[in-house]
Amino acid sequence: MTAGLRERLADYDGRATTLLTEAAAAFGGRPGYLDDLIALAGDAEQFVSDGSTWLIKHHLEKGRALSAAQTSALLAQAGRITGWTAMLHLCQSVRHLIIAEADADALVRWLRPLLAHDRPFLRAWSLDALCSVGEQWPRIATEARDALARASEDRAASVRARARNLARG
Repeated sequence: MTAGLRERLADYDGRATTLLTEAAAAFGGRPGYLDDLIALAGDAEQFVSDGSTWLIKHHLEKGRALSAAQTSALLAQAGRITGWTAMLHLCQSVRHLIIAEADADALVRWLRPLLAHDRPFLRAWSLDALCSVGEQWPRIATEARDALARASEDRAASVRARARNLARG
């Protein structure tokens, strides 16, 4: 593990993302950085998990990729992630990932309960993730379409808006 990375993430308070971008600047060029973030995604300390998943999402949103092995390792962490913010970051990251067939079913099983989560953003982005998996794996497309139809009737405007955006393609 990159020395100091976990400690830096443990200082994260869930709000100050500048601390996270500073951590990325300090540790991002070191060998194993992404592997360390992936390992920390399922950390028992909530802000470590939140911070590592935010940094992974940030990495992906900058047009960078994860290797196939890193993607599988990240998805394997999903069941260990307990904080809703880290779950949200993972859901938001899925659209940037190439999902291996071996990982697709487990990911869908993880996403299903999130489609009915109390937090609207988590419902919206788990739908986004499910639709992304459905685009990559046609056997999941029907389930994704059904979830999209249900989401268009969701009580939260944010979920309905995400469903509309996804339906437009």
